[in-house]
Amino acid sequence: SLILGERLYLLGESKCHVFALDKGAELAAWELPAAAKPASGDAWLHLAAEDGTLFAASGPSPKTKVDWNTMLYRGVARALFALEPATGKVRWSHGAEFSAASLAIAEGKAVFVDAKGALTALDARTGAPAWSVPAGLPEGAVIARAALYGGKVWVLYSKLGKKTGDASTILTAGLNTRELAAFAAADGKRLF
Repeated sequence: SLILGERLYLLGESKCHVFALDKGAELAAWELPAAAKPASGDAWLHLAAEDGTLFAASGPSPKTKVDWNTMLYRGVARALFALEPATGKVRWSHGAEFSAASLAIAEGKAVFVDAKGALTALDARTGAPAWSVPAGLPEGAVIARAALYGGKVWVLYSKLGKKTGDASTILTAGLNTRELAAFAAADGKRLF
């Protein structure tokens, strides 16, 4: 969920529901936009706002039962897109496979770790690529969360040491050891 201005945005699988805060009335129920090239069964996986723009990611529904252990697992996205918050009109769309938990939007950038392990930054205003570098995370690493703050990209991950093929296994495997990596937001250079 997300509040922007006088509106509440709630994700519900294939729709983003928009409510007026003053009366609680549903103003709209947006389908996944065609620009995101959704496949059958795709869902809204992530929603964020920055500088008056909504940003969303979509991909296959993780079909994960939500409980304390699964609240951070958001699945694997196939598209990232920016929307007008009043209308849902797509400003730009970028197709890429990435962990939805790795998505961070701030400081004029949208940053994520793609399926090949590259840390990628897009210009948040236009969707144009800014830079892409190998993140250097261990093979099989599962990203728990990412943030963009203070000129740095922060990536919290668990190191599994092998390719699992299914990121949701980290939630049930009892692997609660996490490591933090930091990268320069200007160019993606690994800091630690």
